[in-house]
Amino acid sequence: MSEPIATTEKQNALLRFLQQELSVFPGRYNAMLRYLISSLIVIIISMALNVPMLSFSLLVIFFATQQNIVLTRMIFPLFILSNTLAVACAILILKFTINYPLLRLLTAACILIVLLYLMRASRLGFLFFGVAITVTYAQSFVDLSANGEMLVRNCLWAWVAGCYATVVAHVINTLFLPVEPVRQLQQEMGRILERVSSSLYSLADGKPVSAPSLEEIQNSTLTLHKYLKFSVMRDADYRSHEGRHLAEIATVERLYSATRSLYQLAADAPSPEIAAHCRLLARECRVFLQSMQNGAQPYRLMLQQREQADALPACLREMYSALLSISLLDTPQQETDAAGSASQPQPTAKTDISYTYVKYAVKTLLAVAICYVFYTSTQWPGIHTSMLTCIIVALPGLGASVQKSLLRIGGCLVGSALALICTVFIQPHLDSIVGLLLMAAPVIALSGWVTAGSERSSYAGVQILFAFSLAMFSDFAPSPELPEIRDRVVGILLGIVVTTLVHGLLWPETEGKTLRQSLAGLFTYFGGKISPLKLNNGAQAGGWAKLEATQKLLAQVALEPNWRSNDNELLTLNCQTLLGKLRELHVALHRLETEYALAAEKMPGSPRLALIEQAMLTLAADLSAYGAGLQHEPVQPVVIGRALAHGTPLSQALQDISPAPWEKTLLLHAQEVITLCRSIPPWRADGEVILSKV
Repeated sequence: MSEPIATTEKQNALLRFLQQELSVFPGRYNAMLRYLISSLIVIIISMALNVPMLSFSLLVIFFATQQNIVLTRMIFPLFILSNTLAVACAILILKFTINYPLLRLLTAACILIVLLYLMRASRLGFLFFGVAITVTYAQSFVDLSANGEMLVRNCLWAWVAGCYATVVAHVINTLFLPVEPVRQLQQEMGRILERVSSSLYSLADGKPVSAPSLEEIQNSTLTLHKYLKFSVMRDADYRSHEGRHLAEIATVERLYSATRSLYQLAADAPSPEIAAHCRLLARECRVFLQSMQNGAQPYRLMLQQREQADALPACLREMYSALLSISLLDTPQQETDAAGSASQPQPTAKTDISYTYVKYAVKTLLAVAICYVFYTSTQWPGIHTSMLTCIIVALPGLGASVQKSLLRIGGCLVGSALALICTVFIQPHLDSIVGLLLMAAPVIALSGWVTAGSERSSYAGVQILFAFSLAMFSDFAPSPELPEIRDRVVGILLGIVVTTLVHGLLWPETEGKTLRQSLAGLFTYFGGKISPLKLNNGAQAGGWAKLEATQKLLAQVALEPNWRSNDNELLTLNCQTLLGKLRELHVALHRLETEYALAAEKMPGSPRLALIEQAMLTLAADLSAYGAGLQHEPVQPVVIGRALAHGTPLSQALQDISPAPWEKTLLLHAQEVITLCRSIPPWRADGEVILSKV
């Protein structure tokens, strides 16, 4: 009975994942149109001018099309440079080693191992990735023909196909359908504030309210900060008022976080007073949005509205507090301080040779060599894509490699199935380029839609297009050969199998220990953030980024083969529990920092503030000790907040306080942080989290 239930749960989880990844969000239609229009123009040019390697040109379109105009302009010269270096390197290898097969292969192997190392060691790894792909792909040309002139022509045509596709993508993205990061930022803020307003109106009307998850809040906050970074690079006005825009993002985040608690008020019919405040807050959210979009006059919260917030539920008080905080940010000095606090020190580049990267390069080269020997010995040149697959899916860590392999397999199967359907049922009826474009447009649109999604699934969209174009556009006309589709699927599957075996058996790069160190770093971060309490809107994004990085690492580790064989799914679940607690702590701590800053301004030196600071200092020591314990072998378990348990002197002192009206919200937020910290389960030495006290 349990197995059918588990199967049903997995199916439901898969459906929820697909629904979430394929859902509409602002800017997705625009991105899909940019992919579609650029690809159709490239198809017309290649067919009209007989430019070969159309599948390569389409792939370049999907990589050269970026989220906004800033990234597009940054990536354009780098793509041209990468393509030029790659073709030049391939031609030089052929020029000096064309008559010496062993020397040619050894030279290509030496160059490839250097490029693979630089892919891991350099910040411009994607440039070396393009060169490595081209150098590897060029070796398959030699196996088809030893004619030097034809080989050089193939390399030069590869340069033409890549460069002109990059130019087409650049023109479409900058002139016809430009995406300004400022507009992206305003659209995302508008989406969030509109959801907050809708939730408030629903609560006022007695309708059910849907609460956003912490993951949604995390992703939205990181998206806002990413758009702000590009807006600062693009717009001088945003650059001069960066501090205020950081504070606006922090306010939007607080409003969005407070929406999570509205469903509790919706359980009972709200009183007329609460309903009136909900409508008032909904209108204020829209006024706040208009002030950000117009930029003419800063947002201000009326005085009588501030005085009415004390007797309201906590979530509504939090919304008033968030709007009040942005109202108080009215001096250039405050904006400058906020912008300065947001700047992060740049990490220094490593100059020492990393033997981990060397091992990665050797393993990837071995996988490429195995695939090369296999397809040449079997005289099956159609599966040469197995060599490229070995480089594409070879990522740091087994989990990341398996994750990308699954996306590549899924995209390959979908793209090949679409190519098969088009070849059998549509292609025999085509007699013009218009029909060809009508056949290819839906597939390109689907690929663009998936590629414009989140990082969890975007690569599958690229693979759908690549598998479809390799099967359909291998020549100057759609190919009617079904073996083309078979060869692409076999080549990709062979490359994935070989890469997984080589990376799993030879120096396996597991990330279980890295995950634990990342969790330890999170606890150390919150230990330093919780004491002393200091409001820093710019640092809020840093915490979300650390949580997101650890979440991605956990998703990769969960896919590692050795974890599955050791049946450590419980450990993965428990790590997810810790991350959930830390997300809640991140939101609650920001609320406490804001209220603490307002209280310190009203009553500096108050004994209430000193008592809260003492409690936070105790929690900071426990959180830091928890993080240090995770880094030990074996793990040293720590119980957080034992000194703040019920009945202890400090806990009793906090409960005995008779708060003034301005202190009530502050103490509630302090108690919330204490409760969350005490609910974090200890980590046992055997790797399991003790959940009995949660």
